[in-house]
Amino acid sequence: MTGCGAIPLDPAVASTYGGAVAARFAAPAHAGRPDGTGWLAGEAGRVPAGAMVRIWLCGDTAGGVTAARFEAFGDPAVVAAADWLCEAVAGRPLTELGDLTARRISEALAIPAAHMDGTLVVEDALAAAAERL
Repeated sequence: MTGCGAIPLDPAVASTYGGAVAARFAAPAHAGRPDGTGWLAGEAGRVPAGAMVRIWLCGDTAGGVTAARFEAFGDPAVVAAADWLCEAVAGRPLTELGDLTARRISEALAIPAAHMDGTLVVEDALAAAAERL
């Protein structure tokens, strides 16, 4: 990846976490606090424990998720998992978010077993946000 503002893939991240994680970690499309109103957040984890994630969801009147954003503290797998999750929830009804589990996230990104703990924090942050929406 090259160009203005692009971050090259770190070979060490790619070899440790895999290419899908490295790509999302280098350029997370859904990172950062959302602008505007109508967003509700949920969070899970703790910085001293090594992972903390806050997920914001914006919903519609029909009970669907229109957009999602995140902030995360953790290893590259945590950032990549939160980014993947935000992409996966957009356009879904709230009733269909239950299948976005830590296991599904880990499988989708081929996260090595040694780095899967952070996906549980991402799953919990989604559940907390969905509960508020």
